[in-house]
Amino acid sequence: MNYAKSDLDLIKSKLDILTYLEERGISFRNSGASWVGLCPVHNERSPSFHVKPATNTFRCFGCGISGDIFSLVQEMDSLSFPGAVQALASEAGIELQIDEDPNYKRRQRLLQILRMTSEWYRHNYNQLPVEHPAKQNLAERNLLEYSYIDASIGFAPSGSLIGLLTQKNFSLQEIIDAGLATVAEEGRPSREKFRNRLVWTIYDVQGNPIAFSARKIYENDNGPKYMNSPQTELYNKSKALLGLSDAKKSIAQEQEVFVVEGQTDVMALKAAGKKNTVASCGTAFGTDHANMLFHLSNLGKESEKFRIVFCFDGDAAGTKAAKTVFEKNKNLHLNSYVVRLLNKDGSATDPCDFRKDNGDEALVDLVTSEPVSIVEFILLEELHNWDVTRPEGQSSFINKAREILSLISDPIQYSAYLRKVSFWAGVSFAELSNMTKPRTVQAPTEVRTQEALEGDPYENKILAAIIQYPEESFVCLSKYRLDSSFFNTRRDLALDLIDQVETNNLNFADPVISKLNHLDLMIQDTRQQFGIDLLFKNYLKHLHAIELAKVNARFAAESEGGSATAFFEILNEQKKLKEKYIY
Repeated sequence: MNYAKSDLDLIKSKLDILTYLEERGISFRNSGASWVGLCPVHNERSPSFHVKPATNTFRCFGCGISGDIFSLVQEMDSLSFPGAVQALASEAGIELQIDEDPNYKRRQRLLQILRMTSEWYRHNYNQLPVEHPAKQNLAERNLLEYSYIDASIGFAPSGSLIGLLTQKNFSLQEIIDAGLATVAEEGRPSREKFRNRLVWTIYDVQGNPIAFSARKIYENDNGPKYMNSPQTELYNKSKALLGLSDAKKSIAQEQEVFVVEGQTDVMALKAAGKKNTVASCGTAFGTDHANMLFHLSNLGKESEKFRIVFCFDGDAAGTKAAKTVFEKNKNLHLNSYVVRLLNKDGSATDPCDFRKDNGDEALVDLVTSEPVSIVEFILLEELHNWDVTRPEGQSSFINKAREILSLISDPIQYSAYLRKVSFWAGVSFAELSNMTKPRTVQAPTEVRTQEALEGDPYENKILAAIIQYPEESFVCLSKYRLDSSFFNTRRDLALDLIDQVETNNLNFADPVISKLNHLDLMIQDTRQQFGIDLLFKNYLKHLHAIELAKVNARFAAESEGGSATAFFEILNEQKKLKEKYIY
């Protein structure tokens, strides 16, 4: 999608950055050619955000962002460039001239379908009497009042949506592609996916409806208790969080986010005052979810200020969910905390039921005062599995603790948790340090992990990047035209990994994939694409150096024979290598 340059210039001429920010409550003072104020993107006490009215540009010397008004709105509101352009064009009263490609038009039609459907579901919910099962389902959880201000809540009646959308000139195939209807079987018509259910709209970070999550409310409904939209062109469940669009500003302001497991759990915490609450939709919380939240925090993965607090049910499933988060998200260890939801009698519960039984204040107090670090949570759960008063139990717990601690890359954290393990196991810190080979005296994470990996270390970094940063890596694979010939030692693994990532079907139980997933690539969260690009360049330089050394060795050997033909062949090979490994 391309915008006319004249439109972009017109927007910038009508909207100057200084006025735009002052209208949003940010104060500035004059400092020569610049105006200085507090950064609207990251939290700061001393002003470091500079605006130059002469060029209508900005730069923050605190977090490093800079650019024009489009860059500013992208950073402030977590928008794509097209999203920022459209938002600013609307504010400036400018009708954009867009050179639309077919894919863009198709996506826009799907968004229209989903927006209309969301509004239709909301309208139907508002028309229901209080005694209707959909509203009673929420009333039983003390959420009925909150539902009237939660725009994501809706009700899907049976048998009317397809007709409504086809009347608006949307095809049945488009309705199916939007995830709202099933594909017709032989002799049977297509059916609406969500029928007679309480429905939540799932929005992307820009606030566009992209999918739905529904809950059964009738006993004669033979479907599953919870039902989510299928993967579509617009909806990837690994990159979507329920409640994110209306939580993003609170997340950035509070530098904290609460992650829960269910739709009503999101409602419960938000109703209690914690607007910075989200939930994963039909899948475990993963790396892509974490990256979205770190991006919204504007502080990066290494910031000690930003916290992700997982509010898991206090049962075995909640413990399993915490372990999954710990094992799959190696960059979360410094920032992640867990609250285990238990009633006063010690029985397991969830945020929604805890609020219903104990009230808003008790829920807020629990999630804000009771979190423990995810590392400590996992270690304590393991401790409960063994009788450390017996040698066998002590040995088993220490071995399990060693496995857990091996995933921690921060040496200070490693040492602190090692002291806790020594205390719990009844072993001296010095003795345990010798057993576990503390990371403070070991090589960096990627080197230690590399020892357990076969093949070329440079190649393994590329494979790890494909797993950990798939979007950025696929950009580089295309940019540098990397095919199977670039993978020397693990070609089959590389092709298999690329296929698994493209189909969103990575097998983390595979020990090689697990090791690659935990290989520390030292990528800064705020410069992911730059870091991955540099990684690929270094790999190409490495391959070029290897192949060039072979050619140069031949050159040295054959130059003694004085063969002009061989000499020019070698020069040609050098030229081809340079073209192949361009970086």
